[in-house]
Amino acid sequence: MEILEYKPVGKGSLVAEICIKVPKWELIINKMQIFKKGDSRWINFPALSFQVEGETKYYPLLKFADKELYVRFSQKVLEAVDNYTLTHGDK
Repeated sequence: MEILEYKPVGKGSLVAEICIKVPKWELIINKMQIFKKGDSRWINFPALSFQVEGETKYYPLLKFADKELYVRFSQKVLEAVDNYTLTHGDK
């Protein structure tokens, strides 16, 4: 897992937007989001936003069918983010 771009956001629980490369799959995912609230951190895949009765909703463009795969993938992404920010800073 490689972080290609890291853009700090710092808006509410949204920490940053990232672009990652998964070398094993030759896959690049743009516009992933990193969130943090309290001691919890998680990722979101890119999503389309839309309005329903004045409220903004989000529809993820990608998702794992298996929740355990999502958890493992998320852990790897967050580890890569931690390594990236240790090396490059979080700015």
